[in-house]
Amino acid sequence: MHTGTKMRGRGSPGAGRPASGAAAARGMAQRRPAAALACRADLFDPACPSRRVLELIAEKWAMLLIDVLGAGPQRPAGLRRQIGGISEKMLIQTLRRLQRCGFVERHDFAEVPPRVEYRLTPLGRSLAQPVRALDDWIERHLPSVREAEALFDASAPGGPSGPVAPRSRR
Repeated sequence: MHTGTKMRGRGSPGAGRPASGAAAARGMAQRRPAAALACRADLFDPACPSRRVLELIAEKWAMLLIDVLGAGPQRPAGLRRQIGGISEKMLIQTLRRLQRCGFVERHDFAEVPPRVEYRLTPLGRSLAQPVRALDDWIERHLPSVREAEALFDASAPGGPSGPVAPRSRR
């Protein structure tokens, strides 16, 4: 149904929203009220939006980016140098997801050649300390984890890479 409201083009900032004036006021009525966005977070409820946040910050690339950006603003090339193994595509995708959730902000210097920098927002900085603590715990306990893996693999039916025999149903 065509309402006569001029909409911004696809791919432009504000795509799909009314352009201005009375049309913008009508568009505001379609947005969710702030009370609808506020909810009691319950990570154990699969329908809770907090699960989406958990999934993001539990990703290895997101955790590593938050840790590196905790030291200060970085350009994409610097992030790739510090985080071994991350592809350009994964770096940008992860930075965008972190930016969408309010953990990271992108600063475009509007220069030629183009130059952008990423930094943690105050929300992102509040997450950096727990992420760093988890990174430290992993580095400190890696020998114990590797030892446990070796013991498990040595005692597992079929060896370290073999199939585990199914349990009998009694």
